[in-house]
Amino acid sequence: MNSHNVVGGPAAPLKVLLVEDNEYDQMAFSRMVKQRELDYTVVSAATGADGLKYLEEASFNIILLDFLLIDMDGLEFLKEVRNKGVDTPVIFLTGQGSEKVAVAAMKLGAYDYLTKMSDMSHLVQLPTTITQAIDQYRLRKEREQVEQMRADFIAMLTHDLKNPLSTIISAAEFLSQTEGFEERQKRMVTLIEGASKDMLGLVENFLLVSKIDAGKLEQSKESISLNDTLLRVFNMNKLHAENKGVNFEMELAPDMPLIECNPTQMFRVFTNLVGNALKFTSAGEEIRIISQVEDRDIKVQVKDQGVGIAPDILPFVFDKYKRSAADENPKGIGLGLYIVKTIVDSLNGRVEVESKVGKGTTFIIYLPLVI
Repeated sequence: MNSHNVVGGPAAPLKVLLVEDNEYDQMAFSRMVKQRELDYTVVSAATGADGLKYLEEASFNIILLDFLLIDMDGLEFLKEVRNKGVDTPVIFLTGQGSEKVAVAAMKLGAYDYLTKMSDMSHLVQLPTTITQAIDQYRLRKEREQVEQMRADFIAMLTHDLKNPLSTIISAAEFLSQTEGFEERQKRMVTLIEGASKDMLGLVENFLLVSKIDAGKLEQSKESISLNDTLLRVFNMNKLHAENKGVNFEMELAPDMPLIECNPTQMFRVFTNLVGNALKFTSAGEEIRIISQVEDRDIKVQVKDQGVGIAPDILPFVFDKYKRSAADENPKGIGLGLYIVKTIVDSLNGRVEVESKVGKGTTFIIYLPLVI
């Protein structure tokens, strides 16, 4: 089947497929096109089957679809068109009193509908409606193309950055445990390790946000122990916390029930929360992960004694790219918490935040148990 993009440039005739079994209505449309000297190439189909056949053989700019056809109704035709992957814009033509049917057609992806009038007065506005439908279709296609290019670029960028960053982190962790370093050298290694982990987290967040925006967030789930995930996050960040002089502790409830989730996404949730805590917590202060069962939920708290969240940002802390206007040196671009809330919401859970400037912040995650 041919691609059903808009064909031709400005000088190309507009290719119209008219699916209409009423010969008088076909003639009225053709007469209107001729009288107004519209640059349309019109192909008429008297049945739904003929219309589907024409769509397999050629591309069209627009489909004008009558509701009452000989062999099927317009809704059936529209469903079949979409099932075949044809996204050509459709304008629905209904008889008087068929507005409910037209609304159903809009839900199936029709651009607009016009009610047929016995005096054919609806044909007066049809050319304008056709032009608007095609313009909207072109804009949508351009947006989709830009979004695909952006997604491809982010995927390429993250793939090319993750491997060298992982190598830098591994080398920094190795050096941080090497004997004989002076205090200043140890601080430099800690800075390299922390900056590299922040950058790797940023790269992974960009990739995840691109999937969320494209509606491609992976939905596969399995039963896991959340304590295992928390322990993995703890072990991954323990050395960095030690090098920074932060007291990093964990309190995990024993015999934790299983939850249904995507393990990779759940790991990203707590990696983001702990990463945030490490960014804003100074030497001598504490970060604590606490898990417990509360009613029918697993409750996890990530608590820090860091700088806290400014009052102007607290109500919007989970918004994408949101940062405090009062923060002249923001750490991060506001993706991590947006990802946390998106993933938790997808599991029918909830996330809350409590914070006081200069006192610290607590993020609280509630996740439903497997029943």
